Amino acid sequence: MLTIDTEEGLTAFTERVLAAAARNVVDLAAQPLYAIGHPLARTINGVCGPSGDRMFFEEIAGAGKWHGRGIGVVIDTAKIYSKTFAACRAAGLDETGADRDARLTLTAILLHELAHGIERGRDGEHQLLADGVDVARDAFERVFVDEDPPESVKNAPPPIEPWKGHGLRFIRAAAILHSRVTPDLPLHFAAILEPANYGLSPGRTYYAAMNLDGDFDEPDTMPIRAIIGRAAGPVLRERWRADVFNWFKASPRTDAHMSAAEEALALCEPASARAAAALASKDYFPQPDEHFVEVRPTPEAWLHDSFERVDVADGVRSLHARLRDGPDDTLQPATFYFADDKFTAPEVESWLHRRGIIFARVTASKNSLYPQLTA
Repeated sequence: MLTIDTEEGLTAFTERVLAAAARNVVDLAAQPLYAIGHPLARTINGVCGPSGDRMFFEEIAGAGKWHGRGIGVVIDTAKIYSKTFAACRAAGLDETGADRDARLTLTAILLHELAHGIERGRDGEHQLLADGVDVARDAFERVFVDEDPPESVKNAPPPIEPWKGHGLRFIRAAAILHSRVTPDLPLHFAAILEPANYGLSPGRTYYAAMNLDGDFDEPDTMPIRAIIGRAAGPVLRERWRADVFNWFKASPRTDAHMSAAEEALALCEPASARAAAALASKDYFPQPDEHFVEVRPTPEAWLHDSFERVDVADGVRSLHARLRDGPDDTLQPATFYFADDKFTAPEVESWLHRRGIIFARVTASKNSLYPQLTA
């Protein structure tokens, strides 16, 4: 087998992969696809943003391959191929086997980046190009290419959530893409995306959940972007919620971590009809002589529906919870009402902790007639 360790060979190979993907995926067939071979920093193999085609327009047009706006994947083909080929040879594979594995690695990385292109579309392009294409290209080179980037890049804090950029929507896009390109590009899903590398459950569990929910049953004529724009099915939703909860449980209880968890859960949490019904029930509103405590719910609460309605007797105290939906379908703080008026905010914290209810913030008061106490 002839190896493809030349620029021309690598270019021809990546173009064949793009063509094969486009034959099976309507999202990709509907627009030009560009694989831009370009050196990237040591730890980066590929990048696909909303404007890769525009930032590398001169290179694409200079090669006579510009066909209009599309998805532009910037990929370090030479590095990927040579490193994989060398590693395979060192492991004892012959030249044919090493070439095969290097091609598979290139294919997997291209498909991973194409999934980003499908998921994101043009989202964020206006902000990215706010100061012009040239400025965006310079920023790209500093962040993704330079081995010694500016201090502002090196010292930037890492994302709070380990799955940043590889969350639920991306997992769904990558999995459906994999299922559709498999006839022409047979690869294991884990080669394209392994969620476990981003602090989540193994890819096979997400794939199985999507299969049970019917994500792979839609006709190939339905765009992947349309499928991932719908609410996640119940099995996938529970898988995602459990992963987010497990991450949050082991994280510092900061507002930033809370916001990251809320944002992640909002990706799959549809509006709750039960919450709307709860609001309509006068039983969920305090009486003038009742004390109450407001508790901001956490992923554990969402996972176990702890805040739908809770009635627990604890001596002279009874607990009622109200779940409220926000205007953007987010879950809002629940309110707990205590019949007994002899309690303090720390007592409430202890009471909730003993029942395994985790919360981020507690506020205790007696309606609006009394000063507010914040624990």
